[in-house]
Amino acid sequence: MKLLIIIFLIPLSALANCKDYYFSLDFGGRVGDGLEITDYLVKEKVPHVIFMVGYNLESAAAKELCKKINTDANYRKYIKVGNHTKSHRGFELPHKESYIRDEIVGNESLILQKCTTQNFVKVFRYPKGQSHPIAEKILEENNYTSQYTNYSDDKFRTKMGVGWTSDTRDWVEEGSASMWAQNHYYNKHSKFMPVNEKSGKEFKNYVMELDENTPAKLAFDKGLAPEIFNKNQHQELDGWHGPTEDAIVNRILFDKGVDGKCVPLTHFGGFNTLGAFKRIIPKLKQNGKEFKMLDDNLDYAVKSLSLIADGQKIDPTRDIEPKSCNIPSDIPSIHVVKPGETLFGISQQYGIDVESIKKLNNLSSNEIDIDQKLKLQPEYSMHKVRKEETLYRISKTYDVSVDKIIEWNGLGSNEIEIDQKLKIMR
Repeated sequence: MKLLIIIFLIPLSALANCKDYYFSLDFGGRVGDGLEITDYLVKEKVPHVIFMVGYNLESAAAKELCKKINTDANYRKYIKVGNHTKSHRGFELPHKESYIRDEIVGNESLILQKCTTQNFVKVFRYPKGQSHPIAEKILEENNYTSQYTNYSDDKFRTKMGVGWTSDTRDWVEEGSASMWAQNHYYNKHSKFMPVNEKSGKEFKNYVMELDENTPAKLAFDKGLAPEIFNKNQHQELDGWHGPTEDAIVNRILFDKGVDGKCVPLTHFGGFNTLGAFKRIIPKLKQNGKEFKMLDDNLDYAVKSLSLIADGQKIDPTRDIEPKSCNIPSDIPSIHVVKPGETLFGISQQYGIDVESIKKLNNLSSNEIDIDQKLKLQPEYSMHKVRKEETLYRISKTYDVSVDKIIEWNGLGSNEIEIDQKLKIMR
């Protein structure tokens, strides 16, 4: 008890090396805290990025989150959505470029279609800490950018992805954890972490599907298996997230950071995250720490969505004629079907999933005709709101009605903010 008293008497500023904090949540948890986390961070005016996994976009939580981002000004201000692959399977095994492209570019397309266009940012986080050279190339080709590549485990090499200084799912010593975290623990400690009976069975099934030379797989082949933990010594968390609330608080508050910055990685749906945030955020505010968005200092409109008119780059901060501009991409706006081509082949050629092409072209099946023109990009431009602009002025610039702009962007009123991005349909 005396040791604990001594620790908490030490000023926080003497322990935390970071002035700036860049919070993010990987969207993936099915249980535990969810929207409550984002509600709390928005209420406390803490900017953060949600790294969205494509397969979760149909979940009730994702739909509610995206709805709030599109209709609530505070959510638009404090939440942005990044890319976390379509399946969250990672790139550990050798995959074809077409698969990796679909995981990245295909997921971007899903986020833009099913969640948000105005608050999507081209920042990418690898799932499971597995970087990949082909993925790096695809990210660079598609204008992804990051100033946070130094903030991750030394074994995790990335130029284009967003790293972290600490990760709640890596902290598995305090109890049960995810399948990947349990495997990570074995690789790090050469022993299995204690688990409950359910997660022990699930982990065995998970390990059996790993590469034959994986240390945990070899251990299972020799008859070793995780021990069932003593419930009197560990907090049972049903095999999902392991860290206790105290562990999360201490890890983030005393994060060493990099160059005066901390990039904590937490998890939407993670047990104990909400309770930890309710202790962490007030402490950091009391000690004068600053909260910043992960894409701060990145001129997203210029670097990622520079508008093109008649083949010439134009200044996106000026008024433009909507009929003469489009969003640039390596992907053409239209593809004319050639003899022998299939919808699947076209999707692989451009790195767009089949369902996205069907939705853009209102196709009810995969059947296509020779010389048929297929849309490959949505028909809209993005307008970045400038100082003193109103919806009425923007509507006159593009010769559309105010009501249409409200409808296209899911706005709840005529109120807009500087730097807000508005979708303008052609």
